[in-house]
Amino acid sequence: MRNRPHNFVAMAVIAVICLFCVQASLRRSFAEHWIANPKPEGLELAVQLTPGNGEGWIRLGQALTGRGDDPQRAMAAIRRGVELGPYNPEAWIALGLQTEGQGDPKLAEQHFKKAFEVDHSFEARWSLANFYLRQGQTEEFWHWIRETISFSPRGFYPGVELCWRASDDHAAILENAIADHPDLNRRYFAYLRGSGRVEAAAAVWERVKDGLIEADRVDALWLLEAWLRQGRVSGALDIWNRLIRAALVPYEPLSPETGVVLTNADLRQTPTGNGFDWALFPSDDIRPEIELLGAERNVVVFHFSGRQDQSSPLLRQFVPLQPGVKYRFDFRYSTDDLASNTGVRWTAYAGITEDTHILAKTEALAASPDMQMMSFDITAPKEGLISLALEYERFPGTTRKSGRFRTGYFAFYPVDKEAPR
Repeated sequence: MRNRPHNFVAMAVIAVICLFCVQASLRRSFAEHWIANPKPEGLELAVQLTPGNGEGWIRLGQALTGRGDDPQRAMAAIRRGVELGPYNPEAWIALGLQTEGQGDPKLAEQHFKKAFEVDHSFEARWSLANFYLRQGQTEEFWHWIRETISFSPRGFYPGVELCWRASDDHAAILENAIADHPDLNRRYFAYLRGSGRVEAAAAVWERVKDGLIEADRVDALWLLEAWLRQGRVSGALDIWNRLIRAALVPYEPLSPETGVVLTNADLRQTPTGNGFDWALFPSDDIRPEIELLGAERNVVVFHFSGRQDQSSPLLRQFVPLQPGVKYRFDFRYSTDDLASNTGVRWTAYAGITEDTHILAKTEALAASPDMQMMSFDITAPKEGLISLALEYERFPGTTRKSGRFRTGYFAFYPVDKEAPR
């Protein structure tokens, strides 16, 4: 019985401690709620509830700045946040922005550098890059944007976007902002493809072309096709042959100088439409199919439904040639159930641009149940590139018919040389 007063006192002390802990927990909960609220009124309440919470003071200062309130009051709040969290880079960045906004860039620079000193984070690097860009300090900007882009994947896209907002000099961006590292080069190449910057991508190609891997294939093919549209045949051909030598496309290298100009002539590979390979143009009413004839050679069969359009492309390949040289294209074909005048013909066009013109063409091919061998001659244009196309156009006075057109056994070679076997 004599221990009861002591027990009562102990229980009272425990109750007070518990009450204090509950109140502190509630204060923290309420403070966290109001810190998440961007309005200054809520943040004022948050710092009253937890005056030792540096984040709350930083948020309050930022909110006051955003609302255009007394800048000195905003500065005082941010300074308090820095005092409470001297190793928090966000606090120093906020102080740097506030100081810069009040017209003291020299002191602001010290604050931004302090943020980087306490934590070499993306945010600190990014803040320094942006600061130097705003201040027009180009050399420092390039240093810190390079640091930002190289630091982590998180910094890459905002970093390169900032570069292109700061400058349209693609050579300066590559030299100053993109470290010559395989992963960065590939990421930047993909970015340039996505934004359609062909000339900038061409410079990155010079960095990656000697060490191609599978990840480079899509970007390289995009650049190749862009160069073809620009008439840069030798550059496009170099990309194609490098992809072949790196085993990223399954063909033999092309060499107009030695007469090797046709890709996938035996159709052993399903046409992809990429680069210098054959392109097929399937539709609901004309369906192409590769027919297997064995290990040496295949043919392509076009199934006509009888409802096909008046005209349609069927097959096409871009062929690099020696300008002025006369070439011969050999092919075989047969038909099943088509009209006597099939409306199918081969045409060779100069280049691939809008001002292209016809160099040579066959007559519309006559129906033939047996495989026929035919050829026609083409003199290469000065651009050194042709588009070789198999096309369908219904002959006037004929009706559409269902059936099949089969072709293959292709060879393309200078007339003064023996045809490939």
